[in-house]
Amino acid sequence: MQNKKILALFDFCDTLIGMQTANRFVTLVYQKNKRLDTIANEFIRIIGRKSRLLFGNRHKMWQLKQIKGLTVSIMEEIVKEYVENELIPKENKKVVNKLLWHKKQGHIVGIVSGGFSDYIKYYAQKYDVNFVIATDLEVKDGVYTGNIDGIDCMGINKIEKLRQVINIEDYDLKNSYAYSDHISDIPLLSLVGNPYVVNFGQDIKWAKLMGYRIINV
Repeated sequence: MQNKKILALFDFCDTLIGMQTANRFVTLVYQKNKRLDTIANEFIRIIGRKSRLLFGNRHKMWQLKQIKGLTVSIMEEIVKEYVENELIPKENKKVVNKLLWHKKQGHIVGIVSGGFSDYIKYYAQKYDVNFVIATDLEVKDGVYTGNIDGIDCMGINKIEKLRQVINIEDYDLKNSYAYSDHISDIPLLSLVGNPYVVNFGQDIKWAKLMGYRIINV
């Protein structure tokens, strides 16, 4: 067991970063990608949200229509601006300090998020994070299609994608760590022996019932 490495897994939204990042990101992309089709899609999206016909994953899929047709080069510019101007200023310092501590200990640090990998990977470079597992956006011939590439990295899908990237058996899970804010991450938190829930004022009764440790931010 002593030869096995220790993992430190971090959710992104409302964990490392004190906001939900995906919706804001798509809004920024839409502002740089306004065409007749994306304007029409945005109008339908607003009506769908107000009438409560679009919610959850269905809303997320519809939002991605706003990305269709954007080039990789323009996306790179948006990502850089988004991370540096909006995400880094909203870091949860207590959680980031945990990440830095794990790096110092020589642990293998990964971000596992339902957000989009484009901006999370750019952010991860700042802290030399070992790997990022997130929702990938499909690109064909240098252009975004408006679809997800693979599976949406939420809930139990995080474990599936994690197993695609690393060999779980190589790690000492009993002594590994995971950090998240949301009940949907119980599968991720239950994977390790040291689960932490980030409390930013939401209902964390579920976390207390599960016996998880709490980080108040």
